[in-house]
Amino acid sequence: MTSSILVIDDDAGIRLLCRMNLERGDVVVTEAASGAEGLEAARSDVPALIVLDLMMAHMDGVEVLRRLKEDPVTAGIPVMILTAKASGYERDRCATLGAAAFMTKPFSVDKLAETAEALLREHSPAARP
Repeated sequence: MTSSILVIDDDAGIRLLCRMNLERGDVVVTEAASGAEGLEAARSDVPALIVLDLMMAHMDGVEVLRRLKEDPVTAGIPVMILTAKASGYERDRCATLGAAAFMTKPFSVDKLAETAEALLREHSPAARP
């Protein structure tokens, strides 16, 4: 079964790097360049996982995460935060809002792929009782 990952980041280079390292086998990566575009994409084609940047113009990733978790359509999607904001405060705030994982930039592409694979396995329908 094909899994989809939505990458929401305003940096085209980061989106490409994520796509190159996450799109393997039965995983398809889609991209959104803004928070609003990401929310729309998440609702219209519910992905198995979202990779979300925190620092974006107009609507930051914290607001995107809050809206994702408040929406019944997207609330169950695991969200991996990928950000340059490495403070404990940001980690705690994202965890409180429901983020499933937190990675800081610069990041290891191997760790990105490992974390994404683990989240996809953990949250797959087959993993649920």
